[in-house]
Amino acid sequence: MSVMVIMTVIGVLLFAVNELNISSASKTNCDSFYVKNKYRKESRFRQPEVNTLVVDLVNRQETVVCKYSMWMDKIIGDRINLCFYESFLGFSYIEISE
Repeated sequence: MSVMVIMTVIGVLLFAVNELNISSASKTNCDSFYVKNKYRKESRFRQPEVNTLVVDLVNRQETVVCKYSMWMDKIIGDRINLCFYESFLGFSYIEISE
């Protein structure tokens, strides 16, 4: 029983830290970038579907996971709008702004 309580408390703490990170994040930059590559991993038993776009940033490549409908609409060479967020907790993230 104590293991269940500990797991629940840890889960609630992780959720609270995630929400705090999102609410305290500030938008630093929004721009459009080229899709350099795209790949898809289909779902299987205990494995989720993953639709990935590889975006060419100025100095590096970044992978962005998106919905299947967006993955189907974008082709290599298309542009995608991305916004970059930074949080004081140190967990920066990228969001698709389309």
